[in-house]
Amino acid sequence: MIRIVGEITNDELPWQTTSLADFQSQLATCEDSLDLYIDSQGGDVMVANAISALISEWTMNHAEAECSCIIGGICASAAANIVAKLPSSFVVKAYADSLIMFHSVHGTVTGTPEVLKDNAVLMDLINSIVIRALKTKTTLGDDEINNAFQSGRELWLDGEKAQKCGLVQILIDGGADIRIREEIRSNSRFSALYEGLRNVIETEVEPMNEEKIVEEVKEEVKEEVKDNSADIPADKAVDEQEVKEEVKEEAEDNSIDYKAECEKLKAECDELKKQLDALKSLAAKYRVEDKGTAQTVKKDFVQLMREIPKGLSQNEYAKRYIALKHEHKAEFDAYMSSRQVR
Repeated sequence: MIRIVGEITNDELPWQTTSLADFQSQLATCEDSLDLYIDSQGGDVMVANAISALISEWTMNHAEAECSCIIGGICASAAANIVAKLPSSFVVKAYADSLIMFHSVHGTVTGTPEVLKDNAVLMDLINSIVIRALKTKTTLGDDEINNAFQSGRELWLDGEKAQKCGLVQILIDGGADIRIREEIRSNSRFSALYEGLRNVIETEVEPMNEEKIVEEVKEEVKEEVKDNSADIPADKAVDEQEVKEEVKEEAEDNSIDYKAECEKLKAECDELKKQLDALKSLAAKYRVEDKGTAQTVKKDFVQLMREIPKGLSQNEYAKRYIALKHEHKAEFDAYMSSRQVR
């Protein structure tokens, strides 16, 4: 799974980042499927555009591959642009409390009036590409989308709204997802046994052919008698009827054991199949796929604060900090408790 986390940038920064080189090295390991995990506040829009181009190129070269994208805690700005421009082959998943944010590209440009005009045209072009993707992929109204790309405006979607408008296809119930997966893993022996005994389950136990067994045992006895005939005294003739009775008795005993063993095995397999089917039904109810979903690496509140972009105004930083407190209440409470703040 390829992880796009932290700030999207090619700069060397002290906090968590994803660069184009990082993405390329991860993409090189993908062969039969492409699974993305995005938890990023955004960053350099040009790096994000380059990542989008690599994704499109990979899917064109792997037309039959399965592709998915999981949105973690936040997917904003340039990171959200990547999601908006994903090829149609992708299945996008998000948690109910995942946050997705779109807004206009912005930046600082210095130079002549002509340079400023050219950069304004470039910014409008970048916005128009994302706007067109949102209007194609979602049921959001044109006004709602256009307004989000006005100066100072932002369009925020949680997982549920993103699913309703079509940007996200599958809404993950985080708690249920983890619980069901643990239950399936803890019962993995059922899967292994079922796989190993699948032929017994899917086909009827072959009916006993007692006559065939008797004939086989007769042949074995004949070979045994033949091999040991030199040890039999001349005045001791072999009682064929006695041999037949012994063969029949042995065959019947073997037949009973064979039947009982087959019935016992089939009953055990049927029970295992029921339990496995019940687990699969429960997993399907919560839309848990075989590949599963990657679990977010747990971070403390200090690490989360470090992911707030640098260079923000005091008011903007305060807004991000307050949003972070609400979004990660458990981590914030643990942080306050560790510092013995009341």
